[in-house]
Amino acid sequence: MKTKDGDIIELCWDGGPEAFYIRGHIPFAKAKEILLDYYEPMDCKVEEPVHKYARWSCDARVEYDHSLMDYNDPGRGRFKITEFKRIW
Repeated sequence: MKTKDGDIIELCWDGGPEAFYIRGHIPFAKAKEILLDYYEPMDCKVEEPVHKYARWSCDARVEYDHSLMDYNDPGRGRFKITEFKRIW
């Protein structure tokens, strides 16, 4: 699925999401607004957002053939994301 800046990146998780991702380095106040609008009502708490980079990785040995790998630094094939880690 192609996303643009400001779009939620939807992922499948075993046992619930560990984090929430928005495409692009979105200003934190706007990112929080996007997250709360998308997941209304928000049934969990999240940490303050962080700007990171991500890329899609392929692995045919697992149930889902693509996974989102996140990184602190830019690199080849990586795109900007805004990450909200879930507080357990």
